[in-house]
Amino acid sequence: MRSEEFNPLRMRLSEDVTYFNIRLGDETNKNIIRRSYVRAVFAFIEGYLYAFKQISLRISEESEGIKLSPEEIIALKEVEVSIDDSGNIKQRSKYIPARKSLVFSIASIAKQHEADFILDKGGQGSEAYQVALKIRDRLMHPKSHRELELTDIELESVQVAYNWFTNELSRLEVKIGEAATQNT
Repeated sequence: MRSEEFNPLRMRLSEDVTYFNIRLGDETNKNIIRRSYVRAVFAFIEGYLYAFKQISLRISEESEGIKLSPEEIIALKEVEVSIDDSGNIKQRSKYIPARKSLVFSIASIAKQHEADFILDKGGQGSEAYQVALKIRDRLMHPKSHRELELTDIELESVQVAYNWFTNELSRLEVKIGEAATQNT
């Protein structure tokens, strides 16, 4: 994925989050808006992570890019490799849990840009992300109509998680900029 492909995706996902965030006070469609906001937040996060993986792979393939190990490439492609009875290599999709995917995607993009960046995994935002993941999972795989309702506290956790993620993106961007300056 190149920036000309990523930027429109990033902009659209950001617009979705903003659209639903503005409408969170709408009491008429309170739960619909809240569910849509959560979905938009996670589409935003997952869109970034997918793009980071694709960019890391592309940089590694370039002649002057930092080469990734075969294991890193397999993880970024989210595949599992095996050999069948005929000796043929087979690939199949490999689910990577969201938390691990987030940490690895960001570490990979930082590595590819030679940026000295470590994701903040110890604060309130990171904890809120863990809670928000459970909320997202419940909304995406509901077992009853009650599971489709979000409390104010749950909504706040999603907002804190989103703010944490965007703050971490900003910190990453600064570190990538610093690395680019040092490497020129």
